[in-house]
Amino acid sequence: MKFVEHVKLTPQAVIDTLNFKHSFKKIPDRVRRLYIIGSGSSYSQALYLASLFNEHSRFKAICENPYSFVKYSNFDTDDLCIHFSQEAKRNDNICPIRFAKKKGGHTILFTSKPETPLVKDVDEVYWYAPEVEKILVASMSYAAGYAAALKYFNAQMNFNGRTPINYDIEEIEKSMNRAWETEYGFKDVFTVYLYSGYGQSIAVEGALKVNECLLQDGEAYEIKHYSHGKHFVSYNRDRLYNVIYHEKDQNLVDLYRETIFEKHHLINYMKSSSRPEIAIFDWLMQMLVFTAYGMKKKNIELKDMPIRDKIKIPHDFKY
Repeated sequence: MKFVEHVKLTPQAVIDTLNFKHSFKKIPDRVRRLYIIGSGSSYSQALYLASLFNEHSRFKAICENPYSFVKYSNFDTDDLCIHFSQEAKRNDNICPIRFAKKKGGHTILFTSKPETPLVKDVDEVYWYAPEVEKILVASMSYAAGYAAALKYFNAQMNFNGRTPINYDIEEIEKSMNRAWETEYGFKDVFTVYLYSGYGQSIAVEGALKVNECLLQDGEAYEIKHYSHGKHFVSYNRDRLYNVIYHEKDQNLVDLYRETIFEKHHLINYMKSSSRPEIAIFDWLMQMLVFTAYGMKKKNIELKDMPIRDKIKIPHDFKY
């Protein structure tokens, strides 16, 4: 199946996850900090959940990659480790869970493969929709992980008598499918995802997709601060900018049109007027559609990439 077909099925993966009957448990009263862990696409899901907790709850949420969490955190018995992983089978997935258990902390695994052996090592495990087939990079499971994160956060708000983030499943599905109505500009140049607020998790994944799927250089950068040193080397060079923003940031985007963005730059605007916590579903779909469009322009298909034959990947590194 082509990557674009996976993207087309992505809204359904989100809806399936939102409709799934999860049996979430209340975060133990002793917990003071949440360490939310992920790598690759899962890091974006971790960023999103950490943002929700830091803005709306009493918990301090810390987002980490697996290696830094194990080697440098001061995780202890009063902390909670929440780990996102699509398949939960690599050493990058196993080490954080076993480290947290050794320290006496509570552990939760979010995964699209609940039959993984790692399940036996955690205190709680929660499902999100998987890919329909094995694929080099995530699209369906990537988006579904956000849905599971939102539902888990809302459950904790309800447990603590606080107001959850309201959403309409039908509206989410409609807004995600509207992403196909835009034809994005594309060229094979250094690509920058600009973001603010909750858009960070989408921009980070978007830059990763530029590397993985389009085989070109890209980065994510907070929009307000791009005018610092970054602009010094971009103003006179070819750039493709994907601007992920909420309508309340329109004044800043308009200012950048007159200052930072040059005539030789190609700009795609990925805007949402949904509540920022829900806008991520608009943005992630726009990012995936752009990725699929770019792959078509470059005539790239993931199945044709002999990546693993060319690159040594140290997934089994013990730490």
